[in-house]
Amino acid sequence: MYDVVEFTGDRAADETTMTAQHPEAIPAMPGLLRALARLALDADRQVDILSRARIPVDELALEYDDFLRLLRRDIEDGLAVDPDVQGRLREIAEILERISGEENSGYWTEQALQESQAWADIRERARATLMAIEVTMGERAPQIVDFD
Repeated sequence: MYDVVEFTGDRAADETTMTAQHPEAIPAMPGLLRALARLALDADRQVDILSRARIPVDELALEYDDFLRLLRRDIEDGLAVDPDVQGRLREIAEILERISGEENSGYWTEQALQESQAWADIRERARATLMAIEVTMGERAPQIVDFD
């Protein structure tokens, strides 16, 4: 269901030629920051936002996947994203991939969002990724109230 986005090509993680650009210069970054901020919220807050908007749990992952794909395109177009940040983003995508598919439907409930270790790991990694983005790119996570 969710593809693990690989950052490949000449510009993927060549630390010798890349310097991170300011997030505003990267078109996918504002949306990706919102998606990460939603993934980083406490489980109860995630459930509250999803239930008020009447959106299924998988929307958290779908939104992240959409903006991660756009970021890949930005990188392929030559925009620089810190290699450490790229690795962190990939780790989140890999966890989402592992819990995807019909055989893993139990992960896509509000109860699982609150109780599963996989979702706890995703939240922890999303928080760490937001911190890494703030440190390397100077961009703070947006305040999340609801889905737009």
